[in-house]
Amino acid sequence: MVYVWHHADDAAEPSWEPFAVPEMTSSTPPDSRWVYRGRTEYEVTAHIQDLPENGADVAHLPAIHTNSMLSGGDLTHWINGLFGWHWHEWNISWTPQTEEGQKHIAHIDLVHALKMGKLSLMDIKVTN
Repeated sequence: MVYVWHHADDAAEPSWEPFAVPEMTSSTPPDSRWVYRGRTEYEVTAHIQDLPENGADVAHLPAIHTNSMLSGGDLTHWINGLFGWHWHEWNISWTPQTEEGQKHIAHIDLVHALKMGKLSLMDIKVTN
């Protein structure tokens, strides 16, 4: 991974370091859940600033990313109706950091579920 430092108040040096993931930095044999499974690469035609801003704009997730990716990009097309039996549900909240000197930091709680009726096919929970 490549980390780039940018501070909203133009501080020259980073005031924090990325945290280490013990399962990845331990000298003991890796946990079987942390195994290299290959590489995925995407080429996105967008300005580099659009990507992190899109990720922080969690309000767009239920508006744009509810329908299945199998529906294609044109939701007015007839094929969209073939895949209406499953969809994505999103529950997202941001909580501002309350510690002194941390005014630019927030915590996110994101729950994503792939649903089929009342059945949840897959759940992902992200908390930071």
